[in-house]
Amino acid sequence: MRRSLQNLFNRGSSDPSSSNSSSSNSSSNSTSSNSSSPVVVYGNADIMKQRILSENKGKSGIYLWRNLITGDTYVGRSSDLSRRLQQYFQFSYLSHPDRGKSLICNALLHYGYSNFALEVLEYCDTTDLVSREQYYLNTLAPIYNILKDAGSSLDYKHTAVKSLG
Repeated sequence: MRRSLQNLFNRGSSDPSSSNSSSSNSSSNSTSSNSSSPVVVYGNADIMKQRILSENKGKSGIYLWRNLITGDTYVGRSSDLSRRLQQYFQFSYLSHPDRGKSLICNALLHYGYSNFALEVLEYCDTTDLVSREQYYLNTLAPIYNILKDAGSSLDYKHTAVKSLG
């Protein structure tokens, strides 16, 4: 079972030379509250993993995972984007039973990183994270977000789906 999950996890890797991402070199640490375009877009999370982690080290902000096949999205926030995003790149984190109903974890496992783009929607102060995440939850209505209220995950525990068979 673990090997088949790892095969799904690594599925869809592509040649790094075929990347279609763009990155802003801006050192700005905040964006306008009405901003509709991301600060940074990593077009292929698989081949851009190291760049994603290094460019976001020590930064706080709002991020978005975009499924390039279905168009479905997930919005999240973190006071340390690099640390948070590193978790998404760990098979043990994504496949842990505590994340049984996490739609984004299941989608990353199913489709593979090469079928996801990662966007940093904005960098912001840690005191603004919850309100800015709520703005994007309301504006973008992401499919992969189970909870629609920013900050409500503090007491939420993902539970495994019971088998119907």
